[in-house]
Amino acid sequence: MDRKFTKIPVTKLDAARRQIETAIILWFAESDPVSIHTLVSAGHRLVSDINKKTLRLAMLGDTTNIRPGHEKEYRDILAEASNFFKHADRDAEKTLSFSPQSTAFQLLDVCNVYQSLAAERRPLMRLFILYLEIHYPDLFLSKVGESRDVASLKLLSKQRFFDEMLPVAHRLVGSEGP
Repeated sequence: MDRKFTKIPVTKLDAARRQIETAIILWFAESDPVSIHTLVSAGHRLVSDINKKTLRLAMLGDTTNIRPGHEKEYRDILAEASNFFKHADRDAEKTLSFSPQSTAFQLLDVCNVYQSLAAERRPLMRLFILYLEIHYPDLFLSKVGESRDVASLKLLSKQRFFDEMLPVAHRLVGSEGP
C-alpha cells in the first residue's frame, strides 16, 4: 500500500506563530489553561532559540540580571509548569500547583519578540497585548489602559472583547504596515 500524505512546509518561525496565535484564541475563549500554557511554552522556546541566534532581544529566561551560580535555578522555576505538562518519566505521581495567570505574561513576552523577529505586526498578538494594556495599565508604559475611552472595554468578557476588537486590531495592524 503506497500512501501519499499531504505535506506542508513549516518553518520554525511559522510553527511558533501558529502555536502563539492558537494559544491566544484559546486564551480569549477561556479554554483549558494547561493546553494554553503548553502551546505558549512551545512557541516561546522556538522564538527564544531563534532570537538567541539573531536579534538577541531580552526575553523571559534571560539570565543577565541573575546572580552567577543561580541561572539554572531561575530557568527551572520558569520552566516548571512547561516541563511538568510534557514529562512524566521521573514524577508520574506528582501534582503541580499551577498559576494559569502566569501564562499571560509569558505570552506577552513571546508576542513582542516574535513580532520583532518576523518584522510584522500580527492582529491576534496586537489584540492580546491591547487587552493586557487595558487590564493592567500600571505595568505598561503605554497609557492606553488609563484612557476613559477604553473604560467600557474593561467590562467586556475576554470572549466579547475578542469578538468586538479583533476587526479593530486587523485595521490597526493593516494601517501600521510591517
